Formats: sequence, C-alpha cells, structure tokens
Amino acid sequence: MNGAFQFFSDVERYIKKVREYKAQRLEYDVHFIKIKGYVNTESVLEKIDDAVLPEELIKGKDILIVEDVYDSGNLMDILYKHIHKFEPNSVKSAVCVYKCNPKNLKFDFQSDYIGFAVPGDKFLVGYGMDYNEHFRDLSHICVISKEGIEKYREI
Repeated sequence: MNGAFQFFSDVERYIKKVREYKAQRLEYDVHFIKIKGYVNTESVLEKIDDAVLPEELIKGKDILIVEDVYDSGNLMDILYKHIHKFEPNSVKSAVCVYKCNPKNLKFDFQSDYIGFAVPGDKFLVGYGMDYNEHFRDLSHICVISKEGIEKYREI
C-alpha cells in the first residue's frame, strides 16, 4: 500500500484544514503498512501477516483505509477480512482511483470515499502508484503503455 502515500498526504492536508476551520481537535494515529499486491500486472497477495497489522492497532478503533487504486479487489478483500477479525469499532475506506473492473465485482465492495472512477482495463502509474517500483514519482496519473509494461517487466 505504498502507492497511497501521495493520496494520503493530500487527504491528511484536507483533514487538517477542516480541523482548523471547525476549531476542533481531531486526534488520529497514522500507520503505513507495506503490502506488495502486484508483480507485473498480476495480483499476487494471499494474506496479511499479523505482524504487519497487529491487533493492538485495530481492536476497538475507528479505521480509515487510504488506498491508491481499487483494481482486482483482492487486496481490499484480504485487508478487510484481516481488520475485522480484530474487532474494530468501524472501518471506512478512501480510494483515489476506483477501477470499474469485472474482476472486482465478485467482492461487492464499494469504498466510502472515491476520488474518481476509471475503466478497469488499463494499468495506471504515477501519483504514488507504480509498476514494479517504477513511475511512483510522477506527479500525475497516467496509463502505462504496452511498451512500458514490457520494458519494466520483472523476470
């Protein structure tokens, strides 16, 4: 979930603005977790280790998952199951890009907050999202070409 760092930074900036505008203290803790969901263009995640996201960070808490892209649905499905086994108070999600993808329909998932929706047949990079650790530094979101996929493919 490293790809969400840019989106999270923008979300957090707006949370701070709302907090200042309302003159209310909004306390929260931030925890980044590193989950490698893809190799090349294929979803590979099977489970989340308890050491990566332990019970003490979840039990009785209000959780906001900030994710860069909802694509295959696999990562969010596994993450929600992992979080719910530790009995959080609530779980909400904010997704920068929701891909309208037939593969993810089987999960019946709808994010609470969506930046924008795009067709699901393209692989996106930039704004924190990568292809095999490339292109994360782009300040915009774009579609990687077939030539780019081949050039940066992991063997």
